[in-house]
Amino acid sequence: MDRHRGVRRTAGALVLLGMFAVAISRAAEVTLTCPAEDDIFNPVHIPHFTDCTKFYKCFNGEKYEMDCPSGLHWNIEQNYCDYPEQAHCERPLQIDPISLE
Repeated sequence: MDRHRGVRRTAGALVLLGMFAVAISRAAEVTLTCPAEDDIFNPVHIPHFTDCTKFYKCFNGEKYEMDCPSGLHWNIEQNYCDYPEQAHCERPLQIDPISLE
C-alpha cells in the first residue's frame, strides 16, 4: 500500500512540474510591447497580466486595454477571445509586470 502511495505522489509531482514548465514556456513567447508601426495583416495583441477576460490591442505603438465578450477568455495561442476551456488561461502570467507598462 505505502509503495503505491509513493508512486502516486511522484506521478502527481511530475504532472505539476510539467504544467509549470508549459505555463512558463507559453509566457516566455508572449509579446510585451507594441511595435512602433502597425501591420494591418498581423495585428499585435498582448494578454492582460492578471485578468483572463482582458487583453491589450496595439495601435500606433500604444496599448489599449480591451475586454473579451462576456464569458470568454483571451486565448494566447490563438490570439483571440475564446471559450475558457479552449483558452486555457492561467493568471498571473509568469512574466515581469513592469514590462507591460
